[in-house]
Amino acid sequence: LFDQRPSLRPAFDTVATVIFTHPQFANVGMTEETAKAKGYEFAVFDSEFRHLKYSLTQLQYRTRFKLLVDLKTDRILGIHAVGEEVGEILQGFSTLLHMGITKAQLDQTIGIHPTLAEELVTLREPSRVVLAE
Repeated sequence: LFDQRPSLRPAFDTVATVIFTHPQFANVGMTEETAKAKGYEFAVFDSEFRHLKYSLTQLQYRTRFKLLVDLKTDRILGIHAVGEEVGEILQGFSTLLHMGITKAQLDQTIGIHPTLAEELVTLREPSRVVLAE
């Protein structure tokens, strides 16, 4: 924090945050409210699902992901998640957001099956679009 070399400055806008409850709540990047306040127009991709590993059990654990994508640049503005171990997932995605990953780049990757994180690379159609007012 006190070193003045730019290469060592933390990227505070892409720090992943987790609330360690059951289920976990995690996010990295902008919320919808922040993106709106900054004047972004963005697409919202979201998904709610039951993890495949629970398909043969009575457990009804659910996971939810939300991805915000800038309509102008295709850059991912934020990722939000609720579910088991989502903090572990968003730790890796925080680096990608810091590097400026786009939705197109995310779409070019192939998910590890069956994992929760796989869902983030299979989101194809936005659930809604938020335009500037």
